[in-house]
Amino acid sequence: MKNLRLFALALYFCGFGLLSALAQSPASTTQPSAPTTPATPTYADFQAAQTAAQTFAQAKDYEKAVQAFDAAVSLAAKDSDRAEALFGAGKAWESVPRRVHAGGSGKYASYRTEYGDWYQAQRRYHQILKLKDLPNETKLKAGQAIFEAPASKLSEPLPVMALLLALPNLAPDVRAEWLLRRGQFYLSAIMTGGPYQAQQTVQQNATAALADFTAVAATEQIADLKKAEALLQIGYLQTGLKQLDKALEAYAQTILLPQAQDGQKAKALMKSAELQAHQGKTPEAVASLTRIFTLKSLTASEKVSAHKMLAQAYLLQKNLPAAITELGKISALPNLTAYNKISALEENGDLLLGANAPSAARTEFEKALNVPPTDKSRISYLHMKIGKTYQAEKNYVRAREALKTAVSIEGASNSYKEEAWQLLGDTLAQGQNYPAAIEAYQKVTADPKASVFIKINAALGLAQAAKSAGDFAQTAAAYDLVLSNYFSTNMSPVQINTVRTNKQAVFTVIQNVALEFSKTAASQNAAIAIFRSFLKNAKYNDAEMATIYLAWGDVLYQQNNLDSAKTIYQKIPSTQRPQYIEAIKKLQEITAKLNANGNPQ
Repeated sequence: MKNLRLFALALYFCGFGLLSALAQSPASTTQPSAPTTPATPTYADFQAAQTAAQTFAQAKDYEKAVQAFDAAVSLAAKDSDRAEALFGAGKAWESVPRRVHAGGSGKYASYRTEYGDWYQAQRRYHQILKLKDLPNETKLKAGQAIFEAPASKLSEPLPVMALLLALPNLAPDVRAEWLLRRGQFYLSAIMTGGPYQAQQTVQQNATAALADFTAVAATEQIADLKKAEALLQIGYLQTGLKQLDKALEAYAQTILLPQAQDGQKAKALMKSAELQAHQGKTPEAVASLTRIFTLKSLTASEKVSAHKMLAQAYLLQKNLPAAITELGKISALPNLTAYNKISALEENGDLLLGANAPSAARTEFEKALNVPPTDKSRISYLHMKIGKTYQAEKNYVRAREALKTAVSIEGASNSYKEEAWQLLGDTLAQGQNYPAAIEAYQKVTADPKASVFIKINAALGLAQAAKSAGDFAQTAAAYDLVLSNYFSTNMSPVQINTVRTNKQAVFTVIQNVALEFSKTAASQNAAIAIFRSFLKNAKYNDAEMATIYLAWGDVLYQQNNLDSAKTIYQKIPSTQRPQYIEAIKKLQEITAKLNANGNPQ
């Protein structure tokens, strides 16, 4: 009842003029009364509306809360009171439930509940920024509320930041905070085209960001923490702009700041080392990374990164023993959880395997198994990687042992086993055990949940094993799987780029196999199946199309399937002269044969 009375009171104050006039007019009189001047709202009226709004908000009745806060806005006599009510309304709008259409129509329509009408909330915050007689703190509070909205709901960020930065007598640390925020906005626009789609070129955004970060770095009255953040951002920007000397200078200034955090100095040293290694200055990179360990307040992850980068630098110097020693320091770090220790050892092994040090890599993987992992899938994956190290050494017997262990672990996810099955197929094929290799490859190709990238690799191996075993139909089916998956949208961008890089080489191999099959009667049907898969799954230039059609037509011609051969030869474009001329000759031969058989064309 109290809540209802307060809400009624708020509504009363909203329409105080009309209600007051009605209340003062006798209901039964027949004489017209003189017009009554509405009472001027008082501060007590504003306070009553605010109290009602706050009560509704505490009760989570946000629809009534926003009505009462809006009523308080209309009753406020001072900008400070008006701002207080607008802020309350904005916060209430951030929580109000909304019924949102989720799909379908009519009786099939579905709806979901979302919380927060951010458009209405930001309208209130923007109204606060337009008020004149307010202290900086109030406008900054409204600005902060604007930027606390989800990025997708934020509108016109640049004007808001410009307005706040133009406030008079703004404290240096507050100005620095908003300059950093605006600089990061420009950086975001450069890196992702958003999130707010700034209407400027990359160069304009970079120039604006550099100006803001430089202004922060040059401000004397702020803490080194903010200066270091600005200098790090300058370094990132200058690196992107290929101004490496300027980037190194910014990182050097960061390191010299006495009160900067050790984590910030570590970042600056790591970035410096990256640039120095890129410039071929490996000794300088080693010196920068070694200096990191003089810092006292480093997190475990920062130490791991530094040791790993230092190992990479030693590998660039062809100093494998030093790299192995440095990686050994990672797993020896105190307070590492078993999970993090296993991850560190596995990453060490990956780094060494990539550096063509399979024996050293295997040692790291075996150390990880000895921790040991509790996850069966992780155990399977580590055995698979041990198999890869033996493969790199061409020790296929030991590789098969490790890979068979990887695929035999009960309880491990198939997604962790799929690469092991593919690699096992490779090692079996290398040992010319083609039936077993085919079976291993099919564990991947027959799995609908297998990743597309691994499935393509397994299908390529399956095709080669089936070809070596004389199973032409299975060879064609495997190549069809490759071609139909090359344009899949289920691969990551990195995998797609890898596939595209190798696409032409792979297509050439498949095309050559089809041409080889077309020359032998036993494999000609498989050749036709491959040709059809080519034309079904991919687009080619005229020269490639002409080669495929000519070979296809030749197969049909050899099989005396003259009508079908004629149809295929006629598809060869006249712009491809060698194939076109050859097709014309074949068409003439077909016409002669058909006429001789009593089928004039």
